[in-house]
Amino acid sequence: MLRLMRRFDRRGQSIVEYLIIATVIVAAIIAIRSKVSTNMNSLFNNAANKTNEAATSLGSLNLE
Repeated sequence: MLRLMRRFDRRGQSIVEYLIIATVIVAAIIAIRSKVSTNMNSLFNNAANKTNEAATSLGSLNLE
């Protein structure tokens, strides 16, 4: 009976360890996703602004 209880204790302990590892991985993914999302928004806003500036400067040229 004691052997059976020890076996279940180890199994429960390993499940808890895996849950902790999974929680840490999910938290890291969420943090990385948030940072990448912010950087991507900034990148696309800068590209849109530069494109708009280029189009505006080309529009003021008289190409005829």
